[in-house]
Amino acid sequence: MTNLPTDGVRWIVEYEGPGYCYSEPHPDKESAYAKARDAARLAAAGEPVSCKARFDSYGRDAKDLGRISIRHWYEQFGEWRTHARSWWDNKPSADALTPHPADYWD
Repeated sequence: MTNLPTDGVRWIVEYEGPGYCYSEPHPDKESAYAKARDAARLAAAGEPVSCKARFDSYGRDAKDLGRISIRHWYEQFGEWRTHARSWWDNKPSADALTPHPADYWD
């Protein structure tokens, strides 16, 4: 599980690949979705994705991405949960990186 949001972060894009999982903070839902969708486009083309890992002071290049997901801090549950269907490089889906239905976590 990703660290608790003591830094005020409520939206994260997670990048997973061989031997790594980077969490990139975003100020709002719109920027998280825009970055995740752009990252999926780049990864599908075999290009590395530049990201700013949450607790690093420098950027990273995520290579050989296997999964991209969007996480949101849900106050009512007290934990991070996926906000959208994940993008997987080995099973592309038309509904990847689209929000879950409103009642998904109910």
